[in-house]
Amino acid sequence: MGGLAKLALQLENVAAATYLNGIGVISNPKALATAASIQPVEMQHAAILNFVLGQYPVPDTFAKTDGARPPSDIGS
Repeated sequence: MGGLAKLALQLENVAAATYLNGIGVISNPKALATAASIQPVEMQHAAILNFVLGQYPVPDTFAKTDGARPPSDIGS
């Protein structure tokens, strides 16, 4: 279970960072609103997984874009 939770946490962190990074790149208002509404949900998922793993649920004060996938990954 621990290995699966750690993998899920990594995926949630990458997703949250990618949505946050996208917010600064997206120009379409509807797409921007979608990314801005999904990013905090990914952070909530990460907080729950941190808790499940016995870690502090919110290890960073602010969200980061470290590990974000670049916009060039679209369609890859």
